[in-house]
Amino acid sequence: MIDVKSYVEKRKADIKDYITKTNPEKNTLVVFQFGDSPASNAYVKGKRNDCDDVGLRTIVYKLPIDTSYDEALGLLLDAQENRRVAGVIVQLPVPEHLKSLSAHIKPELDVDGFLPNTKFIPATPKGVIELLDNELHYDFVGKVCTVIGKSHIVGAPCANLIKGRGATVIWCDSHTVDLKKWCLQSDLIVTATGRPKLIKQDMINPETVVIDVGITRGEDGKLCGDVDKVCYSDSALITSVPGGVGLLTRIALIENLVYEVK
Repeated sequence: MIDVKSYVEKRKADIKDYITKTNPEKNTLVVFQFGDSPASNAYVKGKRNDCDDVGLRTIVYKLPIDTSYDEALGLLLDAQENRRVAGVIVQLPVPEHLKSLSAHIKPELDVDGFLPNTKFIPATPKGVIELLDNELHYDFVGKVCTVIGKSHIVGAPCANLIKGRGATVIWCDSHTVDLKKWCLQSDLIVTATGRPKLIKQDMINPETVVIDVGITRGEDGKLCGDVDKVCYSDSALITSVPGGVGLLTRIALIENLVYEVK
């Protein structure tokens, strides 16, 4: 398996050293969370812990799910006026009546990279590409890469980033006919559908690198990705779920907070 945890710990150490040396004025992440979703609680806790580890501050607004739009917007606009704030995120899931709240995040504070006018690479694709570039030293040129999933925050930017590095991209989704055929032709698979066991053992060549972005809960209640866990082995070039891309997303978010976009 690909050791994401060790890679992320090295990145954290680098970031902590940078913060210690530069003591940036903008050193605070603001998180808006609505309701008490266990998944959201876990994500926010993880982000807060990451910030603590590297020496950043967090401010978390944990608000009732029936918070009015005007109240939430007022808090968000006020938070952005704090000169120490480096980033603002609205944690998913968001109540229907607050769906457009994130559109009011300033582009320079959109560290999730979700907005059309953002100054950042979305955190998940950024984390994935940096793992491939910096840890696996993956040579994209001339390779065939299948990206499964077409969301604007994962699938589309992943496909564009990989194509930009010289690879041929096959862009699929969970409904693609004969997905197995495309996977078996691939040197790299990035899958982000949230469909458990979509990628089975007979769809992966031994030398293929597989980045599993999908995350959901299986019938047993445990977290799982798009890749069937029977594919896991010490020699497999696969990111695990949990303990894989979620960590990459969080460290990429921290990098967006800390390093100035040129």
